[in-house]
Amino acid sequence: MTSTPDDLAPDSFDLDGWINGSKPTVRSCEIVGRGDLVAQAEDLLRRYERAKNTPADDRGLNDDSPDALLSALEVLEEQMSASRTTWHLRALLPDEVDDAAKAAEAAKPDGQEAADLTAFQLAAAVVRVEQPNGSVIHSATAAQIIALRERLGDLQIMRLVQALNRAMSEDPMISGPFSQTSSPGRDGLA
Repeated sequence: MTSTPDDLAPDSFDLDGWINGSKPTVRSCEIVGRGDLVAQAEDLLRRYERAKNTPADDRGLNDDSPDALLSALEVLEEQMSASRTTWHLRALLPDEVDDAAKAAEAAKPDGQEAADLTAFQLAAAVVRVEQPNGSVIHSATAAQIIALRERLGDLQIMRLVQALNRAMSEDPMISGPFSQTSSPGRDGLA
């Protein structure tokens, strides 16, 4: 027989324990450090298409073979993959939003209206940054976020902002291609 809320004793749920075990939502996104490799990859792909469509007998001695171009493309892909980082950002609590605003105000350069509030909010939200090689850090500073923007531009920073916004505004759900047959209890099946 399946238990329902009416079947539970009133003291069987420890709300304080549940609250103490709860945590804010954390979201993640990838940031690519070597976006400059995209143009080289596009060039190699164009050259590959031409080489692939040119019969071997028609290629000159200095013309690249399709295999050589694919090998060069694989090297670029490895370099780009090695430059990817996965950033984990936690939803900020109201006091933390206020603290970030105060820190940004205190850090504003002389003569400027405000410091970069977004950088301070993102820095407060970072809980983990992972590299493909397994290296991990557990924080970032506002100065590092600003340097990242100056180096990579707004697109990569917007990925961080979107992850933070999702953490702060979307329901915490895990979605994926779950197998209905291997998950007992789904759709009333046990």
